[in-house]
Amino acid sequence: MEPDFAGQFPSQEVATRDRLAVHVAWEAVLLIGLGVTAALVWSRSNSALSGDELRDQLLIGASSVLLASAFAVSLRAAAPNLAAGGITVATAVLTGYVFQHTTLPLGAACGIAAGAAAAAGLVLGLITVGLRAPTWAVSLGAAALLTAAVIDLADGETLTLAPEPDLTRWAWVVFGGAALVSIAGGALAATPRFRTVIGRYRVDRDPAAGRGSPAGATVVGALVLSALLAGGAGLVAALHAHSGNPPGDRATWLITVAGFAAALLGGTSVHGRRGGVFGTVLAASTLQLLLLWLTLGNIAEWIQLTVLGGAVVLGLAVTRLIEGLGTPAPDDFDRPVPIPEEETYPTRYIDLM
Repeated sequence: MEPDFAGQFPSQEVATRDRLAVHVAWEAVLLIGLGVTAALVWSRSNSALSGDELRDQLLIGASSVLLASAFAVSLRAAAPNLAAGGITVATAVLTGYVFQHTTLPLGAACGIAAGAAAAAGLVLGLITVGLRAPTWAVSLGAAALLTAAVIDLADGETLTLAPEPDLTRWAWVVFGGAALVSIAGGALAATPRFRTVIGRYRVDRDPAAGRGSPAGATVVGALVLSALLAGGAGLVAALHAHSGNPPGDRATWLITVAGFAAALLGGTSVHGRRGGVFGTVLAASTLQLLLLWLTLGNIAEWIQLTVLGGAVVLGLAVTRLIEGLGTPAPDDFDRPVPIPEEETYPTRYIDLM
């Protein structure tokens, strides 16, 4: 009976031995980039990062970090949720709609909107699993449906929320909470056991060669968590602005592309499983300050979109970097021993000479 070398050398176990040093090095670069962009903003307006304006930026940053984390969670599970930006906007609109058209308090309206976001993620996951379809295709269709729902719910109506609570009083706490969620999630996903679970659907050879089955509880769970984080981003934005009215079409694209770009720039691989710990927070904050610097300089909006598009391309280059440097070279004991064809085995004494 031939020995089963494949069973002794499970490829999945070998594949999840990632180098985390490459993420640490890249996050150091992001930290430098954050300092540079902060200096650029300060050079244009020293009041933009102090007092009430700083608190406003912290709340915007909290929403940006949560949205980027929503993209990062889905990317880690190799199930990219392209509807995350739409869920963020729809959650804010639904909060305002429920508050305006019912007698429910603001807290209940927020709870209903958060539940709807989680339900949207669950539906995305079930459709993905049931149809064995690529998540990006399912979520792209969902993004279109969410846009239609937002248009119908808002319908030109002013969806004003209650003036309380005033999140600006708790700006540091809200931003710190969003950052803690992102960092804790990154640290958990960096553990070998968790990385093995969420990485079971990615392809460990050339990503162009195909991908694993999208079916499974991992994908459903990742999409529900992604939708909840995106919904949290929408709630923070709505409570900060005291309004559930959606931004313009171009602003919605800015939100979506910025969140996706931040997730990639933070070191989350577009192929799944790999990602850093602090990268998403650093990348989201850096992009936010970069957009603020462009806004303070009255730079045209199309240039801002161009910058974000370039950030996505740079994020893909980061993926190539961590994919290339993140896998250690297998040692001799990690390689399966090749078994010759049956007819090549020596069967006579003369064949052994």
